[in-house]
Amino acid sequence: MLMQSRKHGVTVHIRTTRIDHPLISYSFISNAAIKVADNILEVSDDGSLFVNGNDASESDKMFLPSAFDGFKLIRTTKGTKSNILAYMLDLGQDRFVEIRCNKKTGMLFIDVGGTFSDSEGLLGNSGTEELYSRDGSIDLTGQWNSFRMNPTVKPNKKQKINL
Repeated sequence: MLMQSRKHGVTVHIRTTRIDHPLISYSFISNAAIKVADNILEVSDDGSLFVNGNDASESDKMFLPSAFDGFKLIRTTKGTKSNILAYMLDLGQDRFVEIRCNKKTGMLFIDVGGTFSDSEGLLGNSGTEELYSRDGSIDLTGQWNSFRMNPTVKPNKKQKINL
């Protein structure tokens, strides 16, 4: 779960795909879903849109509902070659969730904007700088900060990075 706000009735989930090659291994977000009340909007890595499990696209022509559970849903294309397809769900009061799909690479990017005062999940609480485990019992703020790079330390140019 990327983010959940019970107060606002919004949940954002992501699914990742792992790629293993002899020289490099990585994972990327391959599917993303937004649940508002009992309705689910999902975007796959090719930019296809599903609303409550039903394909909302037909070949190359997109049939996009202008609203999702009463909220404004906007589809745009971005990038110099229009390879990025963006779905922005405007949740009102400066809150939104945007899912962008790079159709060339098949990778998804998710932005959650605004304040969700009771948010939980990987994004933490948008009203504070704190991060907690799913059940809210463990403060992960200190562990998260330990993964940050120290901007005052200069990189060693002789150091190799092993992939």
